[in-house]
Amino acid sequence: EQHWEQAQLTARQHQQEIDELKHAWETEVSEQKAHMEEEQASKIEGLKLEWEQESQRRLEELQQRLTEKQTELQGSRHQELQRLEEELSRARTDREKATRALEELEASHRDVLQDLEDRLSREHALQLQELGTKTSQTE
Repeated sequence: EQHWEQAQLTARQHQQEIDELKHAWETEVSEQKAHMEEEQASKIEGLKLEWEQESQRRLEELQQRLTEKQTELQGSRHQELQRLEEELSRARTDREKATRALEELEASHRDVLQDLEDRLSREHALQLQELGTKTSQTE
């Protein structure tokens, strides 16, 4: 019976050792899990911060490019407006030149017509004179 009690005591000691080892193992696993979760949370936080910084940098880059494009477009618009104003000015100048040339052509035609009318009047007068002279000679 003493042997049996000794065996039971040994079994209880073994069970207690097993329980203690199991508890130590569970504690170790729990601590490792907590440590890994902290590391993961820290990595996630680092990646999140890195992503936010990269996003902010890209946003600033895009904003800069947008501003450059807007400036370029405004410059292009200004240049186009200037070009159109110059073209309009040239068209007005051409129109004024054409108007003057037309007026000069009209004046020249009037002069030619007046000269023609004067010449015809003189010729007509001469013809009438000649006719009058011939008529008086035949009489």
